[in-house]
Amino acid sequence: MTTPKPSSKTPTTMPTTTTTTTTIWSTKLKSKCAILTLNASRESLQTISKWMIFHRKHSKSFVSSLLHLILTEKKLVERKMLYMTILHEVLLSHSALEQQEGGGGGGEGFGTSELKWEKMTEFRNAVGDVVTDVMEHLGECFAKEKEEKKEQMVEKIK
Repeated sequence: MTTPKPSSKTPTTMPTTTTTTTTIWSTKLKSKCAILTLNASRESLQTISKWMIFHRKHSKSFVSSLLHLILTEKKLVERKMLYMTILHEVLLSHSALEQQEGGGGGGEGFGTSELKWEKMTEFRNAVGDVVTDVMEHLGECFAKEKEEKKEQMVEKIK
């Protein structure tokens, strides 16, 4: 998978993605994400992230699907943040931070979490390939939304 490159630095430009073939795994992930509400519980987001972790061999399909969802969502920045939260949960899985918060699953022997952490390397690398462009895009979306709200407030005052 190649990393998407922004075509320019204008606030409304989205990074372009290469043509992706829709796999059954990306279709399943998109359907799981489609049923999420804006106030989805942390458990709902963790369920999706744990499903992705279990099927980590398809990490490139998952990352490209989430990237596509983030970049094509037209209206709600909140929805984009749901997808970023899922990615965040995946990235933290089996980390030392998760172990400190009690997410270790209990009863694991010494070295088990390190082994699981290593197994997630490919997934983390796939996310790392695109995260900079995604974060730039989200920053632009937040700036645009802030400007629109500012304009609405000015109109109300007039």
